[in-house]
Amino acid sequence: MGSIRGENMRGEEKTTSKTRGELPIGTEPAIPSGSLITIKAVDLESSFLCAEGSTNIIYEMKGATEEDLVNINSLIEMINTNEGQKEQLDLKSRAQYIRKNGIWLEFYCVENDIFENNLMLIDSKFPIIIAEILKNFFLNGEEDLEKQVENLTNTNPLGINEYTSKIFYRHKVKRFLSEIARGMFPLQWDGKKYVPGWYSITEETGNVVYFNNYNIADFEEYLLKNTCMEMAGTIRNNSGVVERTPDGKYIIKLNLQIRFKRHYRK
Repeated sequence: MGSIRGENMRGEEKTTSKTRGELPIGTEPAIPSGSLITIKAVDLESSFLCAEGSTNIIYEMKGATEEDLVNINSLIEMINTNEGQKEQLDLKSRAQYIRKNGIWLEFYCVENDIFENNLMLIDSKFPIIIAEILKNFFLNGEEDLEKQVENLTNTNPLGINEYTSKIFYRHKVKRFLSEIARGMFPLQWDGKKYVPGWYSITEETGNVVYFNNYNIADFEEYLLKNTCMEMAGTIRNNSGVVERTPDGKYIIKLNLQIRFKRHYRK
């Protein structure tokens, strides 16, 4: 079974649909107790993946100088908060400076060892894949994960053959999203996943979409199409700060954060 849409959580008229015809229109799946994972996309302030500094990825800044370090770190902006105006790092201006001055960002490492191990449990090369996605988001502003996958296929950072690349990157990113939904946390995971039988996603409209574990491919495709990159706050995770390592390399930290798209249901 693929997915069906269940009862509207806001009490509006019930809308259901089916993908393969196993359930009659207007019915909901019979789900045994304890066999359901619930994911809420209706809360637009929460993130699908958000762990502050534990999801930092570090890049070496090829071609950067001490002058660049000073100039980039001086780029700040004023934002309005409940407590009044506050300073924060201006990530867009920092990305613009890096592009304009021909500085190349090369994956250096995942800052947190546990998160890096989790990524490697998906694939030994997945840290490189997710680093490319985050770099492209930072430099070019591409939020959409499905478009990010298309870019990976074209740039092919792992240098795999063209035929394989058409399915490889899409498969790996979908698996990453699926593992987050089924129990992967940045600071804890042993590769095990909770397999409940059913998944439900509460949409922004209040509708509930159910996915059966027998067709996990539909669930993973849904996640890819309906999630996007999110600009993380810069204060707590040190995202966007340029530093110099003891051996003279210039590095910058970027924070990985993913959320459901706003008004994503088309």
